[in-house]
Amino acid sequence: MKIENERKLLLKKINGKVYEWNDDVVILSQYYLEDGTRFRKFDSFNDGIHYEKVKKTKTGISSSRIEEARRISADEFVEGFRKAISFIRKCRFIKQLDDYKIEVDHFYNIDLNVCEIEIMSDGLISNTIDRLNSIELPDFLKDEIIMEVTEFDEFKNKNLARPFQYEE
Repeated sequence: MKIENERKLLLKKINGKVYEWNDDVVILSQYYLEDGTRFRKFDSFNDGIHYEKVKKTKTGISSSRIEEARRISADEFVEGFRKAISFIRKCRFIKQLDDYKIEVDHFYNIDLNVCEIEIMSDGLISNTIDRLNSIELPDFLKDEIIMEVTEFDEFKNKNLARPFQYEE
């Protein structure tokens, strides 16, 4: 079990420097079931295609959630995908740095760009919020920030998801 601790920032646009700066680029398709379970398809430039099943649980701290993710087969993904009620699709630029990563997302199904600063831990860290706030972004990202949206439910991926219904 991992704890996901993050800050989320709304961006005006994705600065072209992101294309050279990242460590990996992933096309992420994420499908949501009624109970909040997520089925993800990752198409990574570095690692190819893989699938995950994810459950997230609130911790009581707004910027932290328990994330239980496990890799699944393509068949299991399709089984979950068929039950989905909503989805998002985005292009994610990932930069891994020390004990954290920066993810810059461009959503395909809505006109939105977001930057997430994320620290994964094995338990709640008392100084996580201070650590998250102390991380300096490169100037080319700082220049694009409109506002911080970590506390806004409207900017959670599940709330940005669009309706979906599988048809055979």
